[in-house]
Amino acid sequence: MIVIMKYICVRFLILSIAVFLIASCGMNRFAEQRPISHMVVIDSLRVGYRVDKISYSPLERTFFLLNRDENTVRIYQNGVFFNRIGGIGFGDDNFRGLSDIAVGLDGHLYTLDRFDKSIKRFCKDGKFQGQVMLSGLASPERLAFGASGALLVYDGHAKEIYLLDALTSPLPSPRRRGDSMEISFGKFQVDRADAFFVSGDRVNVFDRDNNDTTIFFLTGMFDNSFRGLRFYDGHRNLLAVDVNGLYEVRTDRRLIDKRNDVGVFHFERENFVLYDGVMVRVYRMRYEATP
Repeated sequence: MIVIMKYICVRFLILSIAVFLIASCGMNRFAEQRPISHMVVIDSLRVGYRVDKISYSPLERTFFLLNRDENTVRIYQNGVFFNRIGGIGFGDDNFRGLSDIAVGLDGHLYTLDRFDKSIKRFCKDGKFQGQVMLSGLASPERLAFGASGALLVYDGHAKEIYLLDALTSPLPSPRRRGDSMEISFGKFQVDRADAFFVSGDRVNVFDRDNNDTTIFFLTGMFDNSFRGLRFYDGHRNLLAVDVNGLYEVRTDRRLIDKRNDVGVFHFERENFVLYDGVMVRVYRMRYEATP
């Protein structure tokens, strides 16, 4: 009996240390705090029509413009229109409920179809490359990539975030419910995800109806919640988005001051995208030198 109790205590201690190290790893990845010096525009595009989301790839200066009502993605390269994929249908480049897009670490486009429950991959030119089915999810609505290449999917029915394996070729499958390696989080903490993106080691979920942002570490641990659309960059600077652009919360310093209302915002791997209904601008943060 004593041996069994010692075994249980040792296993519990090991598990506690492992959980602590995972949580500490998540928090310490922002160890270096660097003040923001200024923002620079690294690319821009004149659009002038309705867009629901914009993802950007530096490869060929590629813009991917999502329109959910049309089930389409328009592709611009080097400042000019290049291709259009989508529309209702059953082909490789068609969708039935296109709900989100994201650019992977490979620079390719990934699309999420909530009706077909599938993720499709296209090269930057719009050529179909493959797909994976998300049959285990009820209503996949948003997706985003972590820095390691892991893919996060928000399920609007379960109101939960699921972590998929890092994307390889061929595409991965989501971890099954009950699988010991499955990571899911956000249940009873998130009502909806109007904006869903990763910054550093944090997952940010913005609810427009409630006007609040819920932030988790990539480990799934809850971090914080704020009124309005707020997020941390990769160096522990808390930033906020409003109708006039972007400002730093701690100093109340405006980093981007737009005269036109901000219609679409997206943050993806240090690229900050703003669309005011006419111009899309891609910004990159510049930081002060460390002493």
